[in-house]
Amino acid sequence: MHDRYGAEDFVAFNLASSASDLVSLREIYRVRAIGLADPYPNQYGIYRVPHPEAPYPQDTIVDKQGRIRYWEKEFDLKKCLEIMDEAAAHTPPVTAAIVPDTTSVSPGQPLGYSVTLVNHTAEAQSFDASIVAVLSDSIRVVMRGPIPVDLGAGGTITVPLTDTIPTGWPLGSTSFKVVVGPTVEDPWYVDGFGFQIE
Repeated sequence: MHDRYGAEDFVAFNLASSASDLVSLREIYRVRAIGLADPYPNQYGIYRVPHPEAPYPQDTIVDKQGRIRYWEKEFDLKKCLEIMDEAAAHTPPVTAAIVPDTTSVSPGQPLGYSVTLVNHTAEAQSFDASIVAVLSDSIRVVMRGPIPVDLGAGGTITVPLTDTIPTGWPLGSTSFKVVVGPTVEDPWYVDGFGFQIE
């Protein structure tokens, strides 16, 4: 499965209520994934679905958003691969990363940061990119964009940027987000960083 999906997009582990169960998984079922013992059991109780006919192991697939996509009391490799192929297909065509030069700034002062865009497809992608400041749950300010971007197949671009923090902005926690996709309202990907206005 690591060969099929890659180490960055897939992780497998055994979640059990005791270390002895993990030993049994290894000795009886020849399972070689990472073992996590949760003796309390906080997470084990969440993901193990009660079922009178379901001894361990039970199989659960959780996607990157934390949603349970699959559960079964008996191992079904074909079904697991179908679900994981479907989840992997949701990888956005373009991702973005935004990294600040500093995590604190004063009103009226410049804030430097860099934005990296990556095209994960074998085709050129055309999309919009915007920088949005989030001042509170209800106040968002578009600092830049939408900016049309054309990024070649498998391409990567990094752009250093600087914006001056307006003097009228409130002190405290703020964040900048980079939004990429067909529109700001329908993004493929969002990344951000938090900083303090002091």
